[in-house]
Amino acid sequence: MLFLIGSDHNARLIKPQIDFHHAHDLPVYSINSSYSGKPDEVKDLDLEGIIFGDMPWVLNHGAKSQVLRARVSRDHLYTDTILDRLFAFGIDAYGLINHLPDMQRRPEITYIGLTGALSLTKHQKIQRRLEWFQIHQAQPVHLPLSTLPAPPRLMLPL
Repeated sequence: MLFLIGSDHNARLIKPQIDFHHAHDLPVYSINSSYSGKPDEVKDLDLEGIIFGDMPWVLNHGAKSQVLRARVSRDHLYTDTILDRLFAFGIDAYGLINHLPDMQRRPEITYIGLTGALSLTKHQKIQRRLEWFQIHQAQPVHLPLSTLPAPPRLMLPL
């Protein structure tokens, strides 16, 4: 596997080079900045096959997310930038205020927010689980966790 760190511009330059060198079967994972969140049917073809995690605020088009994002997007200049994600963190922080006491009493409760699935660890810290996507035909396609390629096992010397 290859872990690619870079902007969407850099990922669009690197991924075609990987394919050119006959590494089509090599799973390529990336951070969320490799996909801007703004669909571009031509440029996103260069990201074909990249697997990345991101928050529902950017890629989930569910009713709650879509309505809030449309309201916020029309009022600010940061739409489709890396700063756009900060709105989702603020909305989730506000939403957690009401649910935190229940989550402390019952650790199995998960708050499904705009930044991901939020749960409380045994050390009383918020843990966030992202949704996973793979670029297929220039579109991010949601991947259930069971379909992700298994990462290689690392063997550390004793």
